Amino acid sequence: MKTSGFFRANSTPPSYQPIIDTKHTETSTFWRLFGSLLVCLVLLQVSAHAELTPPEDILGFRVGSDYKVAGWQEVADYMEHVAANSDRVLV
Repeated sequence: MKTSGFFRANSTPPSYQPIIDTKHTETSTFWRLFGSLLVCLVLLQVSAHAELTPPEDILGFRVGSDYKVAGWQEVADYMEHVAANSDRVLV
């Protein structure tokens, strides 16, 4: 018989049994669980800070609009509102 390359001609390749690496499987399960937990925590943080009023509602116009400038008192009032409703801003 003539051989070509690794396998003999007209023969089926040997069957390979997949080797299951239990350490890799446990690690990937850990990371999947960790990732799911992280996503849940981020979503909870976003929903916890959802009660802040956007500046458009207080100032009466969108921040950065052409020919619109907020006065100092309006900006200070909004920053006081944010500081009162968020644990991440101190004024």
